[in-house]
Amino acid sequence: MSNFWRQVLLLSLALVLAAEVHHTLALAYGDNLHPSIASSLAVLDGKPDWRWFQNRLFGPYVAKAFMAATGKPDLGYVLFDLVCFGTAFVLAWRTGRCAAESWSGALAAMLTLTLGLMALFMPDWFYAWDATGLALFMGFAWLCLLYTSRCV
Repeated sequence: MSNFWRQVLLLSLALVLAAEVHHTLALAYGDNLHPSIASSLAVLDGKPDWRWFQNRLFGPYVAKAFMAATGKPDLGYVLFDLVCFGTAFVLAWRTGRCAAESWSGALAAMLTLTLGLMALFMPDWFYAWDATGLALFMGFAWLCLLYTSRCV
């Protein structure tokens, strides 16, 4: 199999897993998902639901950009989730492939991240920075491995 088709397969798998994670998120939260989204965006207005302001602006700004770009808040947030989760899954694949030096290690890393992400859905909250933080953390882990080994 050529490298191009491997990349297409990887991106397809990441997109399917991202869609499944978003679907599970929507099922787990039901009607409580919209208040969570509103709470994330309240950080941008300087009126968060909690007492102390937190420096978690990247996720809400990215989510708001997707919402503005689509013109439909629900569709924009779905796309935001798909991009964040998909990016995290691709980076988990690359991290697993680099660390284990095998395709099975790459798949194990991606599926382990999927299951760990599902565990985050147990409380009654899931904010925009949880999605972007996951992708940023996986990018950091992958860069650390790239720096310490000869992975590509």
